[in-house]
Amino acid sequence: LDQLRADFTTGSRIGSIDGIVIDAVFINHGDMVLTFDWPESQASLLLRGGRVLAGKHAMITIHEVPDPYVLRIVAYDVELGQEFVLFLHSRDVLLLLDTRDAELAQAA
Repeated sequence: LDQLRADFTTGSRIGSIDGIVIDAVFINHGDMVLTFDWPESQASLLLRGGRVLAGKHAMITIHEVPDPYVLRIVAYDVELGQEFVLFLHSRDVLLLLDTRDAELAQAA
């Protein structure tokens, strides 16, 4: 794993790990904390509703701010009474969308 970490952080091509060939690397996107105050007055509600996620009842809320572009995704675990927040910036959204577009193109 040290070699994988070193290859990844230096931007080098990722090779094999003890004879295992790397087929794909998944990187999480988004931030749990913003570097600025959430601009409540600019935020518009995109989605709010209850869902069952991984067997847990949750309330999902998504807000969007246009400038600077940020999606705030909030999942509230009804059973535990805990809130989980993820902020996606425009670069995160574009990377996620581009990945999906690439997968669709390969499947066609």
